[in-house]
Amino acid sequence: MKVELKETCCIVTREKGDSKFYGICNATGESNLFHHIKLILIEQGHKVIKKRMWKDDHLVNDIQQYIRTVKDYEPSFQIWNSRWNIEGAEKDYNQDEVILSLERNIWEKD
Repeated sequence: MKVELKETCCIVTREKGDSKFYGICNATGESNLFHHIKLILIEQGHKVIKKRMWKDDHLVNDIQQYIRTVKDYEPSFQIWNSRWNIEGAEKDYNQDEVILSLERNIWEKD
């Protein structure tokens, strides 16, 4: 699996021999995909966690998840599936590649 962070998106490419992810109930397929993305980002040197978005006060469905940097880590960013209400990210990933939304925090600290 290849994970590339761009300015406004995260491109995740499935390479030959990589696992595919399945599961609609409780967004299992996307959750497993995000777990593997998180592990690769950690290998790349980022300090990230995978978390349910509503626990960080985002007004979304209670099972939608995202990957974000830990507090006080710079540069901070969040990665999520902006097409979550339409289909899980694992569907595009299983076919070859998925493009996830990425938002970088660019405001200055006090």
